[in-house]
Amino acid sequence: MEIHRVSTYHDVEHALRITDLKQSLYDEGKILMDKVLVTLHGDEHRQRRSIESQLFRKNFFRIYEMRYSLAYSVKRWTSF
Repeated sequence: MEIHRVSTYHDVEHALRITDLKQSLYDEGKILMDKVLVTLHGDEHRQRRSIESQLFRKNFFRIYEMRYSLAYSVKRWTSF
């Protein structure tokens, strides 16, 4: 595997254009980081990101918080 050193704006611009470039920051923690979105590459990354981006939208959390925090509050206050 070829190592690319990135230290200037030009280097960053060039690195971002390399389609098969993979970061190695999480290699040491493979047991914990294996198959996590940030460590996936290529089609596997795109497919997982597409699925997870649908789940983790602002609207999802707004609805989730309203539904469950309201239910929790009602249950808590009616138990007195």
